[in-house]
Amino acid sequence: MTATQLWNGIAGTFAPLLGAALVLLIGWFLAVFLGQLIKKILGEKNIAWSRAFSGLGLTDILEDRLGLSTDVGAFLGWFVKWFLIIASFMAAISIFQLHAVNSFLGEMIGFLPFAVSAAMIVFLGFFFGKFIDRVIVRLIGVIGVKADVAGATSRWIIIAFSILAAARYLNLQLDLLWPRFVDFLVFAGAIAVGFGFSSRAGEWLENIKSRFQ
Repeated sequence: MTATQLWNGIAGTFAPLLGAALVLLIGWFLAVFLGQLIKKILGEKNIAWSRAFSGLGLTDILEDRLGLSTDVGAFLGWFVKWFLIIASFMAAISIFQLHAVNSFLGEMIGFLPFAVSAAMIVFLGFFFGKFIDRVIVRLIGVIGVKADVAGATSRWIIIAFSILAAARYLNLQLDLLWPRFVDFLVFAGAIAVGFGFSSRAGEWLENIKSRFQ
């Protein structure tokens, strides 16, 4: 083997490696820079976002129960950063012509919008469930009924429905669970009504009984 052939072999081996490393380095730098920039820009308006989440009653759901931050700027910055890192990794992989890995990452990125949409369905379910909980507690509370159980049951019914709706959106096979979920809705609704009006019904019976004594 001549020196030229040896050099060409070394160059043919290390040139793609150097190019992939360069792509990853530049992509990582841009990802971190843009992520921090977005976090800083939107972080200035985070107080308004925090007030909006708190006013809608979502702070306890997102932070206390789901462990998610209500810092919109931090979330979007994190999302953009990792999206660019994955894109840079795919570009680096394509240099080595690893089509299987590149195809897998492409499918994962293609699935991402569906996953985000499903997450939004569940998020709206939590929001709407919290809203209905408050409405039921206030409306039924006006007539003197303890509506905490009715409100909480209605809220979790809506949340469970949103989770199943998200699963069906992702084409997850839940046909066997759907009839049982409908039965659960009927059963939970009956419990909610029973607990919600039991105390008031007892008072009505006592009033009727006292009138005839």
